[in-house]
Parts: sequence; C-alpha cells; structure tokens
Amino acid sequence: MPKPTFDEIVAAADQQITQLQATESALNGDIKAVKDIEFERPLNDGESAQLAQLRQAKASVLLAIEKVSLVTVVNLDQTDEVQQLLNAITDVRLTLETERDSINHVTATATAITKVLTGIAALQAKLAALLA
Repeated sequence: MPKPTFDEIVAAADQQITQLQATESALNGDIKAVKDIEFERPLNDGESAQLAQLRQAKASVLLAIEKVSLVTVVNLDQTDEVQQLLNAITDVRLTLETERDSINHVTATATAITKVLTGIAALQAKLAALLA
C-alpha cells in the first residue's frame, strides 16, 4: 500500500475537522438554547445537567480536533514531499555553508594581502627616506 501524499493527508484531515466543526457548531446552538432559557429563569436540574453534558461534549469535540491536527502533522512529517523539502533545505544549507567558508577564506586572504601591502608601503617610505 503506497504512502499517502501530502495533499491526501491534508484533504482527509480537512474533511474530519470540517465534520467535527459542524458537530461543535450544533453543540454551540444547543448550548445557546439552554443559556437562553437561563436568561428568562433559573435552570432546573435537568437543564443544568443538559448544559453540563453539552459543554462536556463540546470539550470532547475540541479535543478530537486537536488530536486530528496532531496526527495530521505526524503523518505529514512522513510524506515523501516533506522528505524532499527537507532534502532541498539541507542542500541549500550545505551550499550556503560552502559559500560562507569560501567568503571567509577570501576575507582571510584579503586581510593577509592588506598586511603585506602595509609592510611594503612602510618599506617604500623607509627606502624613499634613505634615498632622499
């Protein structure tokens, strides 16, 4: 069985999350209906219990959304596309490190040449003073 692609994993997660969000939205409507009763009068025991159950169900749905998100991230990490992206980023990093090392070498060489030129200029000045 082939590994799912990045797009397949995201599509499946989106579908699951959309369903869970619809459930959460329905629960929010039910919670609002009970809270609307509470604005008119104190809730009776049955209504209070119903509100607590609805809130617990909503918390479970939100936890499920979080779990789907976490599982999706783990699954995405295992896709070929993410591995290819990681390989490309690694290649870019190695290239930049090589270029940095080359620039550091050029900088060191330029510093050495500057010291030599300074020494030659000092020698030239001393020779010019001797000849004058």
